[in-house]
Amino acid sequence: MRSARSALIVPVTAVTLILAAPSARAGTITIDFDLTGSSIALLGGILNIPPDGSITAASAQVTVQGSDLTNASAGAAHLGNLMLTATINGTVGSAVLLTGGFSANQVGGGAGALSSGLANLNVAALTLNVNGLVNCFGGLCPALGTFPISAVNSLSVLTGIGSMGIGGLGTLSAATLNGILSLTIGGNTAVLSLVGQEVNRTYIPEPNTFALVGLGVLGLAGLGWRRTRPR
Repeated sequence: MRSARSALIVPVTAVTLILAAPSARAGTITIDFDLTGSSIALLGGILNIPPDGSITAASAQVTVQGSDLTNASAGAAHLGNLMLTATINGTVGSAVLLTGGFSANQVGGGAGALSSGLANLNVAALTLNVNGLVNCFGGLCPALGTFPISAVNSLSVLTGIGSMGIGGLGTLSAATLNGILSLTIGGNTAVLSLVGQEVNRTYIPEPNTFALVGLGVLGLAGLGWRRTRPR
């Protein structure tokens, strides 16, 4: 009888360890961002979307793996699933009408790191697959460039893109993303200003060391109890 009682003490102690262990902050956070508040500048800033059109859909996903995701330290990060579509409907004065649209979606890449303080997502390189068409109507079109501007399955490789600002990562539903990318549309450089707001978040914590030890003790204690219980 004493052996059985002694064996029961160990599970209770193990449960106490699990409950008393500090909550795990390390783990993986994946945040989905809505980027429809972003903007695009074409033709050296002559065409700006919006107001010369609209971004109809845009999103991206940031995944962060870190040792302390609520305070000052982070770790490996990845920017993925970046995509956007836009329509173009702009005018230059009263003589030029620009119409069309384009889309871009990320192809691989996006590896980087989130800096201490959870402030900047430093991404080394991105590749975007760009499709689009810009038409121009009016007598001044030749002065603006060669039209139509067309891009079909055109890869725009962005290297050394630097930092994207990350804010509110430590607060549910409050994360923001800001960054500037340059991409090529039919041989023309466009500047994409990303502005994102969190729409969804998942968190997968790393197993807490104390909890793992406690669970291990629970398993051993259960095994010992089965062996010592009276028949």
